Amino acid sequence: MIAAFRLFSAPRVLAILYISLLLACQKSDDEPVVNLEQQSFMDNLDSIHRYAREIYLWNEQLHIPSREDLWTRVPFQGAEVQHYRQAIGALTKTAINARTGMAYEYNANDPTVPKYSTLVKVAGTPVNRSSLASATYQVDNDFGVALYVRSREVFVLYVDQNSPAGKLNLKRGDRVLAINDQEVDNQNYLEVWSEAAKLTFAKLLVQSPQNDGRRELRLRIDRYDRNPVIGQAMLSTGGRKIGYIAYVDFSQEANTRRYVQPVFARFQEEGIDELIIDLRYNGGGYQNTAIYLANELCGDQADGQVMFTEHYNKLMQAGNATILKNQIIRNLDNSPIYIDGRVATLYDLDFSIAANTIRYQRSGGFRHLKKVHFIVSAYTASASELLINVVKPYMDVSLIGVSLRGEPTVKTYGKPVGFFDIDIAAFKLYLAMYQIKNAREEGDYFDGMLVEYVAEDSPSHDFGDAADPALAWVMGGHSAVSRKHNANKQQPALGKVTDATYIFDHAPAGLLIKDPKTIQHR
Repeated sequence: MIAAFRLFSAPRVLAILYISLLLACQKSDDEPVVNLEQQSFMDNLDSIHRYAREIYLWNEQLHIPSREDLWTRVPFQGAEVQHYRQAIGALTKTAINARTGMAYEYNANDPTVPKYSTLVKVAGTPVNRSSLASATYQVDNDFGVALYVRSREVFVLYVDQNSPAGKLNLKRGDRVLAINDQEVDNQNYLEVWSEAAKLTFAKLLVQSPQNDGRRELRLRIDRYDRNPVIGQAMLSTGGRKIGYIAYVDFSQEANTRRYVQPVFARFQEEGIDELIIDLRYNGGGYQNTAIYLANELCGDQADGQVMFTEHYNKLMQAGNATILKNQIIRNLDNSPIYIDGRVATLYDLDFSIAANTIRYQRSGGFRHLKKVHFIVSAYTASASELLINVVKPYMDVSLIGVSLRGEPTVKTYGKPVGFFDIDIAAFKLYLAMYQIKNAREEGDYFDGMLVEYVAEDSPSHDFGDAADPALAWVMGGHSAVSRKHNANKQQPALGKVTDATYIFDHAPAGLLIKDPKTIQHR
């Protein structure tokens, strides 16, 4: 090409270039004129479309024929991220669960957005999983306190012990009367709390459940290590020793080990017979952390046995999802991973079922647990459900459901799928990528896990309080409603409250995030 180019004189070259540019700039009458911002928008939509075609779990059911059709459905106007999410919704609604007749990603809480797949903007900082799910009332904050509203009053739901709120001894059940000298209720809470978060300062006027006077707390936003353990206790009844742990977030494995391991060690020293794991506010997190916890819980009979299998679409299992060549695998410090002296990408990974069969590898943990009780709610999702599902084949498991509103039937969120994060420009795309099944090939809880027993969520009782209705059945009480023994009877409404709302410091129903470094490469 260089030799041929030298045959032309400079003026002739300029003329040819001018004609070429002119022809390249000419558009047909029906082709829209776009600026750079619009072009970037359409490029990102195009990327979402192409990735969905190759890596989406139910890619064979996608029926949108072209990227142009996607552009038409999602016009360039308004909030950019919201339009990308609408595009994801348009793609995913065509994948239908034959068992239910509904889309796999139908979201009963908000039908306008998919239940699993999403996209978030990343401005040079790690992805905040708290932004990955929607809730009626939800404000992310760094004060470390989650609240709930009932009958126009605001109460503390739980507190991270390492946070500014935890250091000031704010407790579950405390009533918040005012924020920055402004009285709060369910009508103005979001506005007042949002303003406090912007100011990085919140002066709270609170009252304890015992109504023993009011106290003023001055919270200031500060960095702290999240402590996923928000409660623990040793319980005993009728000669049974029962350990209790309230676990709120499947944080990275090292962080969870730091806070959970001492609690488990204490329970083992006490020789507990049963364990209660309270996941009622746990929306999930990291898959490796669920694997760690499962290895701690199951006895030696599980060692070496199948924990779960991951099922990707046929294209990925065959190693033909070539678009993954664009996704570099990185360490926590963002440095690239190398395979055979070159930068590794997701395309290098083996997505076959055999290569993604996870087995128990026990090196400690409990040896003789007779039973594990999980306390769950409609917000219990993702890694929480994974943990429950994988221990079922090897342990005696019970599910106790709680509801702040008093519903007679409780199910978990229903998220048996996992994700890698996909980089697209300044965004991270999360498409449902694989389904997880336990050793008995069970994993179709897309509409949630139905509990055996139902109880009222009573935040006036602290975590581990034997009087908590959620613990009553385990402790031998009768305030929990048994679905198992009353399957054909009308369930009582447990004092239904319609205006009660959880307000989390980080949103429930987060993603089940997998570290790609844990997969074999081809």
